[in-house]
Amino acid sequence: MTLAAMVSCQDGMSDTWSEAGVNDKGRFAIPAGTFVGLKSDCTIRLNIQRNRSGQLDANFGQGGIISGGQSRTVNFNTVE
Repeated sequence: MTLAAMVSCQDGMSDTWSEAGVNDKGRFAIPAGTFVGLKSDCTIRLNIQRNRSGQLDANFGQGGIISGGQSRTVNFNTVE
């Protein structure tokens, strides 16, 4: 699973953060101090992506590779 956060603040400051290979345990905390120096109200856009790949069964013609993905995004605001 991959997590990515994009921060955009009213004063024009912005920042990004991402982490790949996250083990899905149903919860995750962005480490304290990840976004520092933000001095106004900000919007954070958090995106979670999960991808899986595998082998297609040979009974589907010649077999092959199959993959699927899922993506979710949520926005939340910080208040100074």
